Formats: sequence, structure tokens, C-alpha cells
Amino acid sequence: MPDVELIELCEGAIGMLADTDPMRVRILATLASHLTFAPEREPRVKLIEEANDLAVQHGDPLLTAEVLHAEFVCLWEPATLDRREQIARDLGRLARATGDPQTEFLSGFFTAYCLAERGDLPGSVTRLHELAPVVETTKSDYYEFLTTRLMVTLDIMRSAPDAQQQVDELFHRFGAKHVDAETTWMIQTAVVAYQAGTMGEMVHALQAMTTGPQATIWSAGLAVALLWSGDVAGAENVLGRTDEIPRNYFGCRCSGRAEVAVGLGRRDLCQHLYDQLLEYAGRAGITGSGSSSFGLVSRTIGMLAHALDDTRTALELLSAAVEQADSIGAVFEGVSSRRHLAVALRAAGDGTSRHACWGGAHGRRAARLHPPDHVDQPAPGGRRTNSGQALALAAVPGAWYNSEQYGSVCERGSRCPVAKSSRGATSVRTSFRAPP
Repeated sequence: MPDVELIELCEGAIGMLADTDPMRVRILATLASHLTFAPEREPRVKLIEEANDLAVQHGDPLLTAEVLHAEFVCLWEPATLDRREQIARDLGRLARATGDPQTEFLSGFFTAYCLAERGDLPGSVTRLHELAPVVETTKSDYYEFLTTRLMVTLDIMRSAPDAQQQVDELFHRFGAKHVDAETTWMIQTAVVAYQAGTMGEMVHALQAMTTGPQATIWSAGLAVALLWSGDVAGAENVLGRTDEIPRNYFGCRCSGRAEVAVGLGRRDLCQHLYDQLLEYAGRAGITGSGSSSFGLVSRTIGMLAHALDDTRTALELLSAAVEQADSIGAVFEGVSSRRHLAVALRAAGDGTSRHACWGGAHGRRAARLHPPDHVDQPAPGGRRTNSGQALALAAVPGAWYNSEQYGSVCERGSRCPVAKSSRGATSVRTSFRAPP
């Protein structure tokens, strides 16, 4: 949230600095960064424009790099992805011209993040690995935290069997050093629980997270947990909040709200979210800085299209989500997208095609987890649905999802948050008490 004291300090300093002073450029960029979470976008744009103009006049490439860094951070939202990709390239050019390792890191990390946002998980992983020697050169513990955190988020998206262990280890390494390490642990743990279907058991912990300045950011997760726990009224209450969505959490929060809107049959909100998300089809709903990801945006939009009775669009989007999930190794997303697709195909009366969506190696794996003949499952929280009662919610795989990597298939309708195999074990936490 905006730090009012620091903002006022920067504003006061700017008033005392001449245009010829390079420090003015740095303070302008710093002020823009501190206004990242402020609701008004225009002040940030004007600050960056002034800072950039002055940096060009000074002819200092590292000063320009500072402004580009601030621009990426303070305008970190889905609509600016093309511009942020250009910033990453410009930082790379400046890094090559100056040999500055910090600028090289920023270029590489921002590139890795943008690749993840585009849904290119393998490309993002490769770029992060390439950054390792640069991080070592900078000797920055925070840069190491950023790269490790994004890598953990990518592994969660790929349903790594040791995902929760990685989350815990990240906190152990950086929890005492960086203020955002504990929040990262909380939200990454919640995503692991979402994939395992145990978010309904985390209501109290999520309620604690959604008080004070963090309320707007994490309320969508609370709404999902309330719905899965069977508290329909509570989920409706949280869903009804009209808080401004921080733009760098936009994709994740909209996707979470969409799950609940569909489950509650809120057609008005489904339409609103569909309209907001449609232009971002094909991307991953990832938070700014990469602390977590909710999943593939196409799956969410396809689910919304089906809830709005636009079956043709739903089939196109969900088929695309299945193909994308398979291509990037996002196991949970592949299972979930197939289940939504099977439900949509059945609603369209295409039983033959419904079975076809489970074809191929990835589809056969998903079919073993969620047989297409068993689309009608108890919804999270134990409520059973049918085609007339939020089909998309019935397709949410959470309570029964268990990747083949986890070793075994959960019995139909049972909760199996912990499954062991010869390749190891995974566990799912049901509280947000950080590991000691």
C-alpha cells in the first residue's frame, strides 16, 4: 500500500531540486514507484514522463535505466505488457552498453516475468536459470529472493510434487530478511491448497489476511474459500465488495472472483469479468513481481462464457486452454480445463466430442484422474450440482485433483490432499502459520 510518509518526503525533495540536478530524476522515479498502489494512474505517468525527459537531457544511461525500472514497476498491469516487454529489451541494451550487472539483472528478470505472463513457462524458467550468474555478480540477496520466488511460482503452476516444500524453504531462507517473504509464503501456500481442494479449510487464515491494507488484494481468495466451505452467504458478501482492484494483482483477483461468480450463478458479474478478461486470453493470471499465479486466463474466460450460455466461445477458449496447459506442463490447469471442457461439451449435447477432449497422453492422464463419465461430482464444500446448477462449479477439480506426479488417483468424491509415491510426497497446509 502507498507509504504516505515516503510520498510526502519525495514530494518535498522534488520541490527543492533543480532540473539540472540528477537527483531530481531519481526522486521522480522513486516517487512514481511509491505510488504504484495508488488508484490514480495519471500522476505516475506524468512523473515517469518528466523523469525520462530529464534523464535523456543528462545523457546518463544508468539514470535512464533507473527511470525504466520505475516505469515497469509503477505501471505493472496486464494492459502494459507490450510496453513492459520493450522496457526489458531497453534495459538489456543499456546493460550491454554499460556493463552494469544490476541493469542486466532487471532486464533478465523482467523478461522472465513477461514470458510467464504470456504463459510461456518453459521460456521463463530458462531465462531465470540464465540469470543465476548475474545474481551472483550483484551479490544482492533480494535479487536472489525475486528469482527464487518466481521459480517457485512456476513450479506451483506446473504442479511440482514438492511445491509446498519449496514454498517453506523459500520462507526459511528469506523470511528474516525481506518483509514480503511471509506474505509470499501465505499466498503461495493458498495456491497449493487451491490445487489440492483444501482452500475451504483455510477460511479463518484467509480472513486474517484480508484485514487492513491487504483486504483488497486477497479478498478473492477468501471468497473462494468461503464458497468451498459451504458458506454461500459469506462468499456472496465478499464478492459484493466494490474495492478497486490493484492492477498488478488484476489477473489473479479477477480469476478468483470468476470462480465464485460462476458458482453463485451471478450472471451480471460473470459478464463484467468476461468483458474485463477477454483481451488477455492466452496469458497466465500472475501477480506483479511473480509472487503467485492463479492459472490460465483462457480457462477462466471459457468458464465464464459457458456460464453466460455462449457455448461456442466456451469450447474455443477451453480447448485452447487444454492445448496451452499441455504445451507448458501445467498439469493442474490441464485437468481443470478438460473438466470444464467436458461439462461444456455435454451441455452442448456432444457426448462423443466430450470424450475426445481426454485424448492424447496428457488427456489420458487427466482421464485417469477425472473420468469423463463422472463429470457430475460433489462441488467443493460437499454440495452436488447438475447441469442446471452452475455446471462450471461442478467441474472445479480442486477437491479431487491429484497429479500423476503425486502418485495416485483420489477416489471419486474424496478429499486426498496428501498422496505419496515412490517419487516422493506432497503435503498441503490448512493454516497460515509460517514454518518455524
